[in-house]
Amino acid sequence: KHLMPHSVVEIPKVSQSDSFISITMFEVASNVTVSVINKRTGEQVYTMVYLMSQNLQIDLNGQDDGEYSIIFSVDGVECFQTICPLRSPQSCRTS
Repeated sequence: KHLMPHSVVEIPKVSQSDSFISITMFEVASNVTVSVINKRTGEQVYTMVYLMSQNLQIDLNGQDDGEYSIIFSVDGVECFQTICPLRSPQSCRTS
C-alpha cells in the first residue's frame, strides 16, 4: 500500500495593533480576498482583492469600536477570524 501525501493548509497569521490589521501568509499567494464585517451591524466595512501577495496591511481607522469578523480567502481556501480593532480590544469575547 502506497502512502498518499495530504495537502496541508497553513492558516495565515493575523495580528492587530490599534486599528491596523496585518495578515501574513507563509508564502506568496496568487489570489487573496479580504472582507471585514462589523459583527453588531452586519455591515461590510472593508473588502479588497490582492494578487501575488504575502503580507497585507488593513487600516480600519474611523470604524466604530467593537467586534469585527475578518474573512479571507487564500487561493480558494476560506478562513475566518474575529478581531476587535481600534480602542477596545478587551471588549472581545473569546469564542
